[in-house]
Amino acid sequence: MRKSKSTGKSGVYGSLTIIHSGLHRKDSYRKMWQQLSSVGFWTGEIKLKDNRGYAISLGVAITAVKNELQETTHYVAIYSY
Repeated sequence: MRKSKSTGKSGVYGSLTIIHSGLHRKDSYRKMWQQLSSVGFWTGEIKLKDNRGYAISLGVAITAVKNELQETTHYVAIYSY
């Protein structure tokens, strides 16, 4: 996991690798990336480990942000506990 900036209970992350907690099957990530690539949007539940190692579930929405050439430049995610 790579975290670039954190502000209290919410965080701004530099990479979607933050969601690789080891609590999901690889197939789940493949499906998420397929939908992000084809539709540009994904919603679902992600399980993470908190600082103490306990599993927590987050409701997440991820959107691909595109430039004027319709190339994905980055992703924006919002989540709730």
